Amino acid sequence: MYCPAVSRSPEGQPAACRARSRDKKRSGVAVVEFALISPFLFFMIVGMVEMGRAIMIKDILSNAARTGCSTGILSTMDYTNIISDVNTVLGNSLTSAQVADATITVQTAPYTGSPGGTSGTTTPSWGSWVSCTSNATYSPGALDKVSVKVSIPVANVLWFSATFLSIGNIESEMVIMVRQG
Repeated sequence: MYCPAVSRSPEGQPAACRARSRDKKRSGVAVVEFALISPFLFFMIVGMVEMGRAIMIKDILSNAARTGCSTGILSTMDYTNIISDVNTVLGNSLTSAQVADATITVQTAPYTGSPGGTSGTTTPSWGSWVSCTSNATYSPGALDKVSVKVSIPVANVLWFSATFLSIGNIESEMVIMVRQG
């Protein structure tokens, strides 16, 4: 390679030639560094995408539980209406197979509050939770608590393998509301 004789080092090699030679060696090091780092970057990006998807699914499930609970506190609605509303919300964002695998938990807690004495105030309290599985077992009265929780298997909603997740299901928050009138 011909290098113009601009300034020479004590070894007799021009400075421009030394810089080009050093750049070629440095670009080879960059390729090796990228080859070593790229698998970690790839898995980190895939992990971020999967966690974003899991958070999105949890939000969908919580919205469905909130809608179902809002339906359940109305005096004219029953268990079938709750399940129907939850499935409608899930069906807007998930596939029918994913909706079919969703587990919907409906519970009620009876109001057991008592008058607070001469002041006329009541002391609110509720009994233990009772699971409901049909219209026959769903019979909340006024001021009873109604809770709805929705869950779905992780493997059914994530795009990649759930190898690194120790949980089996993605669950919504347990939405609790008090039944009116």
